[in-house]
Amino acid sequence: MPLGIGIGELLLLGIVAGGVYLGVRSLKRIGGGDRERELEAARRDFEREIEAMNHKERIGGE
Repeated sequence: MPLGIGIGELLLLGIVAGGVYLGVRSLKRIGGGDRERELEAARRDFEREIEAMNHKERIGGE
């Protein structure tokens, strides 16, 4: 017994699924932006601290 699903229906289903996927991906990117900025700021702060420690070692060692 045939299922009654044609190529048009499969194509439409693929388009809808792709749209949902891209929408969810966009929302994750928008919502996750704050966390990414926080991590980037923490990384920059950490790098500055390391540079300050290295600078102190160079001055103290000379």
